[in-house]
Amino acid sequence: MLRRLVMTSRFLLMMVFVILGIQGAACASPQISVPAASIHFSTVSLGSTSGHSLCIKNTGSHLLAIDEIVVASPFTAALSGPMTIGVMDSVTVGIFFLSTDSVTYVDTLKIVSNASNVLVLDIAIMGEGVRTNLTISPGELAFGTLEAG
Repeated sequence: MLRRLVMTSRFLLMMVFVILGIQGAACASPQISVPAASIHFSTVSLGSTSGHSLCIKNTGSHLLAIDEIVVASPFTAALSGPMTIGVMDSVTVGIFFLSTDSVTYVDTLKIVSNASNVLVLDIAIMGEGVRTNLTISPGELAFGTLEAG
């Protein structure tokens, strides 16, 4: 009977450690925070590029690993590969829009990470390409009579 009581006590003690370990692991987790719910480039002349700075912050208590930032052309993200963000630290990533046609582009930028609050963070992104026509008016300029010399 005493042996059974000791084994039961050990089991209960192990369960307490497991439960505390799980709760501790849940507390020690990365959290992603991005202040922008969307990125809007407004109008950009055809053939021109416009940039936007996106701040990504780790508000958690463990390293945040950014695996990739996914976005379709004509948008691009200046991320050379996976990166980590320290606890309560942030990084700024350049997001760019290259206007190639006279239309409005709408897409979703996806940040793939190990954050416990959201594994894939979606941010709406939009840019409008516009054709700029240069018109000179008047079509002719008169400078009057000029003396040579």
